[in-house]
Amino acid sequence: MVLGDIGSWASILGTVISIFLLYHANKIRKLFLLKARVPKNIKELEKISKNISINMEGWDDDKYDILLDFKKSVAILDDLEFSSNSKYKNEIKDYKRKIIPKRWFFKKNTDISQKEAWALYTSLGLFIQEMTNIKNNSKWD
Repeated sequence: MVLGDIGSWASILGTVISIFLLYHANKIRKLFLLKARVPKNIKELEKISKNISINMEGWDDDKYDILLDFKKSVAILDDLEFSSNSKYKNEIKDYKRKIIPKRWFFKKNTDISQKEAWALYTSLGLFIQEMTNIKNNSKWD
């Protein structure tokens, strides 16, 4: 082998190692961003959950306020879905599809029943608990 061939192989190996390290650095960045935002997101989701719970009593009058609160929760849950380690990625995607359904490439208006709203409210509680668990697991003892 000539010295030029060794240099070419070393260059290829260096590129592969660089791509590998960039991939893992990106995963660490995503995890850190999730953990840094968790306390704020928990407070926001609890506030939204409380508003939904209060408004569910007057379903007929507050239906659109409840739907608006569910749509706000979707924006916050994007952070949890963004985490590559989240066990609830598929559940969050289903939750988002129920609140903001798409037909082809276009979003369409949502009309949910009270029964569906209670199911979404229950799912929201599950996501709040998951974020609380992430927060508790990230503490150093």
